[in-house]
Amino acid sequence: MGIGLPAGGPDTTPFLYTGGAVYDLSVVPNWPLGGVPVGINDWGQIVVNGANAVYLLTPEPLPSSPRWSIMVSHSGNYVQGQNGATFTINLTNSGTGVTTGIVTVTVPYGSTVMSISGTNWNCSGTACTRSDPLNAGAMYSPIVVTENIPANAPVTWNNEAVVWGGGAALVPASDIATVLSLQPQTPTAVSVNPVVSTGAMQTYVFQFSDRAGWQALSVVNVLINGSLDGRQACYLAYSVSNNILYLVPDNGTGLLPGLALNGAGSTSNSQCTVAGAGSSASGSGTTLTLTLALTFASSFGGNKVVYLAARDPLNDSGWQTMGVHGVPPLPTTFPNPVSMSPSSGSTASATLTFTYQDASSASNLQTVWALINTALDGRSACYVAYYAPGNQVFLIPDNGAGSQAASMVLGSKSSLTNGQCTVFAQGSSAVQTGAQIAVTLNFNFNPVFGGQKVVWMAAQTLSGVTSAWQALGAWNVPL
Repeated sequence: MGIGLPAGGPDTTPFLYTGGAVYDLSVVPNWPLGGVPVGINDWGQIVVNGANAVYLLTPEPLPSSPRWSIMVSHSGNYVQGQNGATFTINLTNSGTGVTTGIVTVTVPYGSTVMSISGTNWNCSGTACTRSDPLNAGAMYSPIVVTENIPANAPVTWNNEAVVWGGGAALVPASDIATVLSLQPQTPTAVSVNPVVSTGAMQTYVFQFSDRAGWQALSVVNVLINGSLDGRQACYLAYSVSNNILYLVPDNGTGLLPGLALNGAGSTSNSQCTVAGAGSSASGSGTTLTLTLALTFASSFGGNKVVYLAARDPLNDSGWQTMGVHGVPPLPTTFPNPVSMSPSSGSTASATLTFTYQDASSASNLQTVWALINTALDGRSACYVAYYAPGNQVFLIPDNGAGSQAASMVLGSKSSLTNGQCTVFAQGSSAVQTGAQIAVTLNFNFNPVFGGQKVVWMAAQTLSGVTSAWQALGAWNVPL
């Protein structure tokens, strides 16, 4: 092994070991002439077998030099056909010297890469470079790679990266991601908070989910209007992978310039404005949370319904009716539906009070209605009417035909049932106070009617003047 062995006592003279490494020789007295190195012990010392004893050679540190440590990582699972999947490359100088020259990081199998970027990196195609020196123990800013996962991707997906240059040797790294297959299960609009609200300004928190993880969502939509119509609406689309919020123009087609969330600025149409300040998007597990700071135009006044929808690469939730919002100025013509109390809830049994108002006296009101459904449709709805002259409640059948509605008198022990709900006479009442009538009805909802519903209300006077339908409440029927 080319080790020189001096005679004499203890010695720490450097000796050259084959391969260029320098070692200190530490010996005990009576160092023998000659000697044969026989191996390396657990502490990295060279064992030298001499004539009368065994001696050890302890390595000195090599001259200072850089060395790369590279880590590739991702969050959550990928899904077949997913656009905008991401992984991160972190690069550290774990050596003892400063890097010099150009450093290159590349993604060797980059056919699915859509973008690659990092602060102070020069990136193009599937590679990034930089030449600023990196001290020992320091880390460059991370590189984020965005890729599209093929629809036929295997169950495991290997993200790879390689670094070289800067005076250090080439080092590869990889990260294994799990790829979920897309089954016929759609993404979901989970919730809106608040469910029922009123005001010219409102900060909403919307939640959406996808079983493959929130990153699998591609676009989520919010539509606020008197009905499910994108025209003259506050109609928004959020691109999950790009973190860009778009507002749809008044005509309901196309997109206005996008607004990057978690920042400043705003975007507007004639119905609403979304402020960047106070708006954000974040994901955790299977849930995406979208927070939007909205201001509504007075010309958009009235009681509106909040609809949500979500899409991933292969599935679409469809529009889901989630809540209501009153944009001032609210209707002031009579007769007028006023409110539902409680305005929202999520129980299978509920006692709900519906309040209506006449211009002068509640005695002028003849018939008032409440319709609970996902849309303003009397079919397959919990659709009730109260006829004041007879103190009667009517429940419209599943086909929505009012002429076929069954009735009962309040105060009796009767009940009415259709496929969506049962209304009990006991626990129900009607009370007139001044110009208002409050109709309280005792409901039990059928689980097959489960899901988020909106409550529309309308009223008619004895002279036949009828109000428009107004969305004034919401109820989440348990499944």
